Amino acid sequence: MYQTKRFGLVASRQEYLMLCHAERTMKQEKRKTEDSYTKHGKSKNDKQV
Repeated sequence: MYQTKRFGLVASRQEYLMLCHAERTMKQEKRKTEDSYTKHGKSKNDKQV
């Protein structure tokens, strides 16, 4: 078992690294969608629901 601050108790260091990579990927995807709105002249608050 591997204790972390961000994810709590994880099964292994390998699982911890996988979670870090997934979190980083999700942040990059979110940043890409926000950038696409600002590139096309739309504000971030004008997203369709």
